[in-house]
Amino acid sequence: MVVEEFDKIISNIKMDFLLNNNREIFGLILSRMNVYIDYTPSEDSFAYTDGSDIYFFVNWIDKLSLGNIEFILCHEILHLILNHLTRQEDRNSLLFNIASDYCVNSLLCENSNDKALDPIGIIPEGALYDRKYSNLSAEEIYDLLKDDFKEKSSFRVMKGQLSEDDINKLKDKGYRVENSNDITVIDYREHKTDDHQSHEVSEDKQRDFLIEFSEDIIKCASKSSENSFLRKALSKIKRVKYNWKRIIKRYIKSTIKCNSTWRRPSKRGLSLQTYLPSISKKDEIKIAVAIDVSGSINDIQLQKLMSFLYECFYQLPDFKVWVWLFSGIVHDSTFKVFTKKNIEDIHNIKYVSNGSTDIKSNFSFVLENKDMKKLDLFIVMTDGYDSINDLEYKNPLLWCIIDNERFINPSGCTNAKIINLPQNI
Repeated sequence: MVVEEFDKIISNIKMDFLLNNNREIFGLILSRMNVYIDYTPSEDSFAYTDGSDIYFFVNWIDKLSLGNIEFILCHEILHLILNHLTRQEDRNSLLFNIASDYCVNSLLCENSNDKALDPIGIIPEGALYDRKYSNLSAEEIYDLLKDDFKEKSSFRVMKGQLSEDDINKLKDKGYRVENSNDITVIDYREHKTDDHQSHEVSEDKQRDFLIEFSEDIIKCASKSSENSFLRKALSKIKRVKYNWKRIIKRYIKSTIKCNSTWRRPSKRGLSLQTYLPSISKKDEIKIAVAIDVSGSINDIQLQKLMSFLYECFYQLPDFKVWVWLFSGIVHDSTFKVFTKKNIEDIHNIKYVSNGSTDIKSNFSFVLENKDMKKLDLFIVMTDGYDSINDLEYKNPLLWCIIDNERFINPSGCTNAKIINLPQNI
């Protein structure tokens, strides 16, 4: 394949995927992404994604077949579906990248349709694949790889034989250098991986991708066979323990309004001989929290949840928080307003439920309350098992969905995000 034909080939692949039920999800996603050529040559990577688009390194294009191109496109998309690019946490970035590639490539190579093997594309030579990593998540593969690489891909030198400059040069070339009495240098360069170290995907981009395509992913998964790449991918996501508390805390903190003004120059800026705006007083943050007690959580879980909400709010600078419980109705007896002065009283909300569920009642309740019409954030904690397809709400909304991966945000909630919570919160 030559570079001049690249755009036409990508267009044909998009169309082929859209017309193939077993590849439809890739077609739907690619129809809303661009595929570009990166004219910076790379020795060790075929391609990468920035969360919005996909890039192929120019020096590989004429060496890849049509099947290779299909495989790589699907490979990058699966990284995003599986949220690999923001799951690294404190793990070694290159080794987690290798583990993620093993995971994704296994899904594509071992995809089945009606019990028959149906690999997606053709895996390029040099790409990472090993059947012993089948059906494992990236985190599980990472744990297996840690000891493996220390044994097979390393060399040792005595401390003092390498200068600090030598060590830095090794790191720049893709080695990992571990300092102890000796220095262990682990060579990862022989493995072809995505170039995610140089082109990181932000959490915002990853989150936006999953929000945009979550409905399509779930619909396509429901139509696919049990051993399809998509069903297996979703099962891997279930096995990963996300720090949902940290995500919610971060989301709440993002509502803090920090206004700047040019009327008063920043004193710090003036000390550096630079004219910068000063930060004006932060406005009061307004947040409402509705908690489903129709069966989503029990009394013990509610108390844990209240402790968590206390942790979230007491650190905020200035806030007003409305909290209540709901089931078939909004339970007025639980409705409380909290500020910095009385936030400790959040622990005193008592469990009450009538067993049924009416999620829409919360939105009517908010819109009928004048103080809550312009919320900075409305948080609804529920399992989502209720008919809300025609629900409309335009303000910032955070769905905290408990143990229900099939939940789909109503199209009328145009400013909503979804966070999935485990059953035992």
